Amino acid sequence: DLPRALEWYGVLYGTPAWLPDRSMAYFEFPESQTRLYLEQSRYEFNHAPGIVSFGIKVGPFDRAAVSEAVAALGGTVLEAPAYAAEALRIRDPDGNVVELHPV
Repeated sequence: DLPRALEWYGVLYGTPAWLPDRSMAYFEFPESQTRLYLEQSRYEFNHAPGIVSFGIKVGPFDRAAVSEAVAALGGTVLEAPAYAAEALRIRDPDGNVVELHPV
């Protein structure tokens, strides 16, 4: 429930910003150069809603080597979203989607 999440996190972090297409809202933490993105997950019968994805900032990395390691460990490399083309987006073996954002 995105509106409820925005209200809850808004109490803690203030007013969120939105991506231009309003597909996601985010809270910015300039001191740590971090953002908390929130987007509405789609409903799937018999599945509890949860975290769709999360991103973390990391140091520069060898994209090919990390992609190989992800696959070797049972993960999947996914297409990066348009708002973060520089990110490496992966799905771990449990289905969690993580975006690695090089800084």
